[in-house]
Amino acid sequence: MKNTPEFSSFIKILGKGKTGSRALNQQQAYQAMQMILAKQVEDVQLGAFLALLRVKEETPEELAGFTIAAREHINAPKIAVDIDWPSYAGKKTQHPWYILSALLLAQNGLRVFMHGALGTSNDRLYTENALTALNITPCRDWSEVEKSLNQANFSFMPTHCFSPQITSLLELKKLLALRSSVHSMARLFNPLIAPTSLQGIFHPNYAPAHQQASVLLGQKNSVSFKGQNGEAEIRLEADSKLSMVRDKTAVNEVWQRSLSTKPADATPNSGHIAQAWRGDIQDELGQSITINTVAVVLFTHGVVDTQQLG
Repeated sequence: MKNTPEFSSFIKILGKGKTGSRALNQQQAYQAMQMILAKQVEDVQLGAFLALLRVKEETPEELAGFTIAAREHINAPKIAVDIDWPSYAGKKTQHPWYILSALLLAQNGLRVFMHGALGTSNDRLYTENALTALNITPCRDWSEVEKSLNQANFSFMPTHCFSPQITSLLELKKLLALRSSVHSMARLFNPLIAPTSLQGIFHPNYAPAHQQASVLLGQKNSVSFKGQNGEAEIRLEADSKLSMVRDKTAVNEVWQRSLSTKPADATPNSGHIAQAWRGDIQDELGQSITINTVAVVLFTHGVVDTQQLG
């Protein structure tokens, strides 16, 4: 048994009844995540902690504390990058066009670092698998990330390659049947401290917490929005509320819809996007999603100051 009586104090703060419980402050959240990532917490404590946070829903201060601890744990080297692109949701009802958006940005000179995990759903296509059809090999260490960025302005690294501990926490979703604060943290930790961070989410009520956490973390530019299936990919059939940070200041924008009806569902297929990327097939919907997602990134990054494409 690990001797970790200190961690019980964090559980007590979160779970002391309707009137006695409260959120952790940023320092407490930082200390708690430090202990979790150092494996100084019993399994039963970890389960109780994550479940209590899920019921309460994490605050910006908690997310910021967790993220700082995660960054210290990852301890990534200094590698120049423009865009941090977390990819943890996978695609279920559309092809992964966001990948082509990232590659298009890379072709035009922006250095894009994408990271993600395979997830626990068998009915979703995750980035790591989708890249195979594009002949892109995931990076296994930071030296490969830097080499890939220098050669192609794009790199993808599976989370388990830079943190088996965080990956294990993400995989608890299958055991608990619940997402946890770790899923939010993974979208925020931006290990290479890129000036622009993208945070695709599925539940839009999490966007303001991501936005305020980004402010607390001193993030220069970021955007959090309800993306297609939870990935950072714009939905054309709905106005998208963008919870942004521009020059370290929180601002809110609305990205106007460009389709009047929801597109028909499509079984995600990496071969399809590979054919579209090579120009072997034409997919007008995919092209529009790809370009609009690029536009959102450029708008967030400060390259353009209008939502009008052209």
